[in-house]
Amino acid sequence: MRVCSFTPSATEIIYSLGLEDSLHGVTYDCDYPTEAKSKRIVVLSSLNSGHETSQEIDVKVRKSLADGRSLYLVDKEGLKAANPDLIITQGLCEVCAPSDAIVFDIPDLLGKDPRILSLNPSNVEDIINDIEKVGSILGKGDTAKEITNNLRRRVQKVHAITKQTERRKIFCMEWLDPIFNTGHWVTDVINLAGGHDELASKIGEESVMVEWDDILDYNPDVLVMMPCGWPISRTISDLQSITSLNDFRQLRAVVNDEVYVVDGSAYFSRPGPRIFDSVEILAKILHPKLFGDLVLPPGSMQKLQFNLKKPGPMYITH
Repeated sequence: MRVCSFTPSATEIIYSLGLEDSLHGVTYDCDYPTEAKSKRIVVLSSLNSGHETSQEIDVKVRKSLADGRSLYLVDKEGLKAANPDLIITQGLCEVCAPSDAIVFDIPDLLGKDPRILSLNPSNVEDIINDIEKVGSILGKGDTAKEITNNLRRRVQKVHAITKQTERRKIFCMEWLDPIFNTGHWVTDVINLAGGHDELASKIGEESVMVEWDDILDYNPDVLVMMPCGWPISRTISDLQSITSLNDFRQLRAVVNDEVYVVDGSAYFSRPGPRIFDSVEILAKILHPKLFGDLVLPPGSMQKLQFNLKKPGPMYITH
């Protein structure tokens, strides 16, 4: 079966199943594993975000959506050449993948009716089910079960420890300017990792804007920045949008050196196999003594510290 992936998480699932030879088209954002970058790109971004700030990107996204324009472009000739029998996409967020309207116009373009599989997970268990679903459709059901059994064991091992400990107040920030909370599966990840995020959306619900004053009132023990689609270096380059806010240095998390930046793109934004790394990442951030022996993926997290005595530069520690 010839497959095209319209979302990076689907690409990661396909590679985890050992089915990369069946993958004939990916998105411009499919960068893991590195071999995926050699695949034909059939989905492009309509935005050139470059090195723009989070605020500038937000303005562009809002304008495009308000004008009824998709944030994604399908390379028609590339898709014809890929000639997929199966297209895997998602319908949760039109900012994260081509909209259903674009996807369901594809039969007219190809002159055939490929199967469309839309993965729309709300929580961690749904992600497990999606891996098994893709494996079953592509004839790798047993392999998928082996993978998901291992992923379940990892989550259960973490949760067995965290459910017996006091939950720590955390705020996870999915966008910097404007500030967005987390939702969908990330809220579930926070709970499994032993955290309580009072400002997060409910499991399965969309992320929403949060007022800075509400964060100050909440005053979390731990602050984690995980902008959607951004690696750590990109987030750090735009930190001033947060650190310059009124009373930032008075936050309990800042005073107690409990501010972190994680690789949102790799471990939190994509509902695929690496979401299970995200449970371990947050567990170690929240409960370092309980998970001191847990080895995290290199470059998955940075701890930040600030000069609180006078205005000055941030410095980074690992």
